[in-house]
Amino acid sequence: MEFFEEIQYPGVAAEALNEHLQIYALPGYCHIIDTVFSDSNSIGEIYSVWGQFIVSRQEIRNGIRFASIDCPHAFAWTSTCHDDRNMLLIHCTINDREEDEEFVESIRDFVSEWDAGLSNGLPKTTWHDVCCAVTLPMNRRDTY
Repeated sequence: MEFFEEIQYPGVAAEALNEHLQIYALPGYCHIIDTVFSDSNSIGEIYSVWGQFIVSRQEIRNGIRFASIDCPHAFAWTSTCHDDRNMLLIHCTINDREEDEEFVESIRDFVSEWDAGLSNGLPKTTWHDVCCAVTLPMNRRDTY
């Protein structure tokens, strides 16, 4: 199954997505992800409404892909910007064509949370452009 959300976001750059969408910052963008237990930039461990999972982070063309690599549904999501930089796209997938309606609704909630989190919390310029003047939402709880 696939879930999409488009956000009108003039001025967004892929560099901003790559820089700010880090594993440690996930709870600040989506409250469905409650806790980050570890983060080594490309892999970490999170707790969400669905349980505790290993999550990978990969920079892709025009954005970021996250995947819950030990999730039984192969849950993954991307946040990308269009080339014209006026729109963000959130795309979530699971490896089933049909699923329990309660689970499907929780994924729709996840997409809505990302919509709200990115709309409210993502700088429209890169970190270097604002020279450390942006306050990012963070809830970092690393354990190594």
